[in-house]
Amino acid sequence: MKNRQIILTSEQVQRLQELEQLLVKHKSLLGLEEEHIEVGISAKTRAFIQWHKKEKNWGIYLLPSDNDFTPIHELGHIFLAKKSNFVYFARTGINNNKIFEGLLLIVNHLLDCFVDYNLIQFEGLYELYIDDAHLWIGAKKKGKIECKPINIAHSYKTLIGYYLSLKIINEKKNREHLINVKTTRNSR
Repeated sequence: MKNRQIILTSEQVQRLQELEQLLVKHKSLLGLEEEHIEVGISAKTRAFIQWHKKEKNWGIYLLPSDNDFTPIHELGHIFLAKKSNFVYFARTGINNNKIFEGLLLIVNHLLDCFVDYNLIQFEGLYELYIDDAHLWIGAKKKGKIECKPINIAHSYKTLIGYYLSLKIINEKKNREHLINVKTTRNSR
């Protein structure tokens, strides 16, 4: 990954610190205290997780615009990898190929379904998941998220993952605030 200069406002720095605190708090909840995880700023347009082979540690890279569920979701990839003893739930070994890029995005969202389903089993995380899902449902309608335009093709692929995830969660969990997945389908 190339280093590039990133200039942040004091509000953005504060937001990243808040996200890091959420990550540290939920690291214990998920039983990942033994994992060395560095937190940094994403040079991409989204948050991501990366394994640093040389240092033998994880990196979770966030954006100041990420919501509270984002760092927890990235931790969830490590949690699911540990729980299943399958490291590729937390990191991909697949190189990007333009032909398969769209398909890989959908497969990644299917993996995200499993990650999120495992995370919402923990007290207090379901509500953050709901907030995250509503953010994406609204983004699809508006064509932007946090006032930034989103790629509509990407949002449809994201919604495939959310639709499946929400369907599974609604059927498996008896919760007070269930998400109406029909809202997603009717908003096209």
